[in-house]
Amino acid sequence: MATMAPRLRPSHPPPMKYLSRILLSTLALVGVEVSVGFADTWRIIVLPDTQNYVNLDNDFDMNGTSDYLHHFQTQIDWIVANKDALNIIFVSHCGDIVEHVEVVPPALEWMDADQVMSGLDGILPYGAVAGNHDILNTGVFPFNYVTFFGPARYASYPWYGGASTNGLNHYQKFQVRGSYGLYRFTNISMQWQLPGNVNDPSTPMGWVQRVIDRESPLSNILLTTHATIDVNGQFGSETFGLVDENTPEEVRDELLRPNRRALDLVFSAHYHLPTDGAALNFIGNRPVMLSNYQDFPEGGTGYLRIVEFIEGGGMTSPDLIQIRTYSPSLDQYLLDADNEFSFEMDFASSLNPQPDPTPIGGGRGITKP
Repeated sequence: MATMAPRLRPSHPPPMKYLSRILLSTLALVGVEVSVGFADTWRIIVLPDTQNYVNLDNDFDMNGTSDYLHHFQTQIDWIVANKDALNIIFVSHCGDIVEHVEVVPPALEWMDADQVMSGLDGILPYGAVAGNHDILNTGVFPFNYVTFFGPARYASYPWYGGASTNGLNHYQKFQVRGSYGLYRFTNISMQWQLPGNVNDPSTPMGWVQRVIDRESPLSNILLTTHATIDVNGQFGSETFGLVDENTPEEVRDELLRPNRRALDLVFSAHYHLPTDGAALNFIGNRPVMLSNYQDFPEGGTGYLRIVEFIEGGGMTSPDLIQIRTYSPSLDQYLLDADNEFSFEMDFASSLNPQPDPTPIGGGRGITKP
């Protein structure tokens, strides 16, 4: 894929933690609804940690489910209700699906998460990463993740590409038709502290490398993992004792940087502070994003990421990727520069649209249908 650097469009003063580098920012926000109905806009939804929505420690009324579960349910209901109006094509969960790995049955948190996420079944392609709360640090007890969110969950769907041997890494393939042609995407859902090395395909990291090698000639590669950058935009170096683990720094050096020509976007979560759940960094010119609001009231109050691809939306480059952070529970956006920003690209050269014999009405760019 082309390596043209996206041109950045600032509109907010950069926060102090970004003074050392250029911050991606946005146009004035007037809501997602502004671009509803544009012929050449599509969206991906990114779900940060949902662990506190299902956490039974938050079952204050003792009814058997977390009192904050409704935020998780509202997120999924909103996605499904707006799938067509917002042209949502994929949903990616960044992991820490649950708070407690629950090695002793019944797996109540997993059952709640399973029920909520099942609202996407048969509606949209989606993936869910194995975070640190979803597997034990030793890595020997991932059975609940594999049982509830392993390969068997997705095997019947044509968009599911497959899984690594341990069942903790998956890839999904989906596509969308725009004015420039047919865009093909592959999202790889990578487990926390991705073990192994790129030269050994029997290891999770080697499996991810093999998927990138196979899919990147025609497909745009998205990576969703649990932990990359922290709230200061720095790649983490913590070790947790997972067998053959790689820290976010090591994943950056061994996987992300060598594959930067193939990668388009990297989504992650995990790191958080009570008043700060977002950050941004780059691998070459490829954005690496953190979004995680679990320290916000009620486990996050429903905030999720909306990634908009807008053909014809650029000013100095033809096209635009717009990032918004929205809570369906509150019907409210986060407007600061960490949570609402954009960057310009030339989709025709950077996102590899393929010729599509089906005629498209309305012409290229942002056009009313």
